[in-house]
Amino acid sequence: MTDPQEPQKIFLVTSQHTFISFAKGEILHDPSAESCFLPTSLSHHGGEWDWNSPAYATVIDTPMTDKLVQAALVVMRNKLADKVVLPPNIKMLSEKKILLECHKSYIKEFSKSTAIFEYCVHACYGDSEDPNKLATMKKAFENWRLTCNKLIFSPNFSTGWRVPAFFLVYNMYCTNACLDYFKKQKELYAIKEDLWEEYLLDALAVVEAWRDMFVRRTSPQYIAFPKCLWYHRYFFLEVKEQPGRWRNFFEGSIFDDRGIISVQNESDDVAEVVLPNVGGVCFDNGSPSDLEINIQE
Repeated sequence: MTDPQEPQKIFLVTSQHTFISFAKGEILHDPSAESCFLPTSLSHHGGEWDWNSPAYATVIDTPMTDKLVQAALVVMRNKLADKVVLPPNIKMLSEKKILLECHKSYIKEFSKSTAIFEYCVHACYGDSEDPNKLATMKKAFENWRLTCNKLIFSPNFSTGWRVPAFFLVYNMYCTNACLDYFKKQKELYAIKEDLWEEYLLDALAVVEAWRDMFVRRTSPQYIAFPKCLWYHRYFFLEVKEQPGRWRNFFEGSIFDDRGIISVQNESDDVAEVVLPNVGGVCFDNGSPSDLEINIQE
């Protein structure tokens, strides 16, 4: 049996990885970089969305910070993953006598993820003076469970398909990483402060368009959401200075507009994303984002 005092054995290991280091790894070190982070493998036919390959955001794309590690230790010590009530599709597969390895690993990861996130939701919001906060978080949590439940029945599901990320957690790390990155750049290279501010506004417009897609498109249909590409875009446009390559990533796909070089002006055309306030998400040991985050009614 795994020693509960060994966090490095947890499926989401504690490490120095951040949102940006994950993005850099995809850009620089993965031989099939584009296919592992682009949303272009998400197809839309007859009103239905489906992934052709697992390029969506997953639980392992979320940094494993102290509170998640603490929750994972509690889950392991009390064997809470074994007590998880599985949603219909996953439950049906789990009861089969012969199970594909890809389904087996997905169900195991789902059970652990469910127990960890559920523990965090109740630990953070169970004693809240505002009962709406817990109800809102539980609704977002159930939306994530149903998304995981639907994904495992995708006709393309195969080896390497991981459990989707929990939007509230992923969104918090993604947005905070964006704000912190450009804040540090302005501190290090103050002479270019106006330029960093321009890059920040551009990146936030990308984040807003990504959040809008979640609320309007993927969340209502329980589809795993794409990765947020604000850093990928910044890297190809400003670091590598390859705007043509960035455009080519999306050309001819339903995401052709993602290849547009300037998106700041487009942010005015994006409808307001209504995400009821939960007062921040306390899944880490730092300051949560001030953004109001949750699932639309």
